[in-house]
Order: sequence, then structure tokens, then C-alpha cells
Amino acid sequence: MNRAGALGMALHQTLSFARPMTALSRREAVFWPGCALMGLDPAILLKTAEVLRREEPELGLSACCCGQPSRYLLEKSFPARRDRLAALLERRGVRRVYAACPNCARELGFPNLSSFTTDDHLAAQQVVELLAAKGYLD
Repeated sequence: MNRAGALGMALHQTLSFARPMTALSRREAVFWPGCALMGLDPAILLKTAEVLRREEPELGLSACCCGQPSRYLLEKSFPARRDRLAALLERRGVRRVYAACPNCARELGFPNLSSFTTDDHLAAQQVVELLAAKGYLD
């Protein structure tokens, strides 16, 4: 990665872990769209959450980043960010995460937390295609 890319990624991860960006519902189960789904049309995010709430009516929402880019690009920052995220999940009482991104599901593999992607480990794009095919995005 060139210097501009490294600087951009460092800025992204710094902002992603800033207090305003770590919004997380106080719920046992949360929908974790991840950066992949957060960048799409908000209607897609809302429809996905609506479908998940059919099984988890009290489902909360996370605007947090899982920190996966830090693992590989900002290795010195990663342990502290991972610890901070684990503490946040614990304080909020989160026990189950529905992640739209396989990377998020992998990064959120904390003890006492069930992390799995929506609809049997489908990637975010596949979730969107599935919702569209079922007519949820009409």
C-alpha cells in the first residue's frame, strides 16, 4: 500500500473507533452491518434489519467497525482496538451478533459471544441479492 493509502486507512480506523462512531444498542442481539453494508443505500440496511427482527424482535443495531483493517494494516493499534471493542460489547450486554460481513463475523469471535453472518454465512452482497430476490427491497 502506498503512503496515501496507508494514511487514508489510518484515518478511517481512527475515526471508526472514535466515540460517536461506536454507537451500539444495549441489547443481547445486534445487527452488525459492517463497513460493507453501511456504505450501501440505507434502505437496504433497514430492510435487512427488518427481516432479522422477524426472528429477533428486540434486535439492536451497531454502527461500529470490527477493526479488521487494523489487524493487517495497523498491527500496533489492533490489540487495543480489539480490547476496546470487546469491553464495549460486554458493557452493552451483547451476546449474539448478526454480521452482514464474513470479516466482521470472524473478528467478533470473542468468548461468550455468538457471532454469525446473516443467512448462513452469506457475504453482504449475497444478503442484498437474497433480499432483492425475495422482494424485500421493492
